[in-house]
Amino acid sequence: LWTWAADELVIAAPVAVPAGGEGTADIVVAARSGTVTRLDARTGTPRWSQSLGADARAELVVVDGVVLVADERERLTALDAATGAVLWRVEPGLVVELAAAGESGGLVVAMVESGEIVALERNSGEERWRTGYTGLARGVLVVDDAVVALTDEAVVALEAASGAVRW
Repeated sequence: LWTWAADELVIAAPVAVPAGGEGTADIVVAARSGTVTRLDARTGTPRWSQSLGADARAELVVVDGVVLVADERERLTALDAATGAVLWRVEPGLVVELAAAGESGGLVVAMVESGEIVALERNSGEERWRTGYTGLARGVLVVDDAVVALTDEAVVALEAASGAVRW
């Protein structure tokens, strides 16, 4: 149908973004160079492009009109999915896994290379809580009122509100 050439290697799978009233989804991609681009899924035409100012890292997450992307400078950036404008930027550590909850939770969770799980407010980037984990990070997700983290040593469930161990 169409092709689009990134300025450098695209480091993660593209993520679908609702296009609004048109009823079709757009695509957001992050290049290794730190350029995040939203493409029209029908034509491949860029809608916007935003530079992170550092190499992108990890998978993109899109939730409730926000694109979340980590970079090699230990920053996590929230972009407005409609415009690409920077909503907030924080430095939780070098992100290796990333997840977010929809409207009800408003939570962003990052597993960072230093061995910590960091929970942030989705709207502001303000830190809610931080706790440690053991082993190598393999994945994280937010399910209802829990954060489930997977390492090569364990699966652990934490209370989304406090970070307290559930099981």
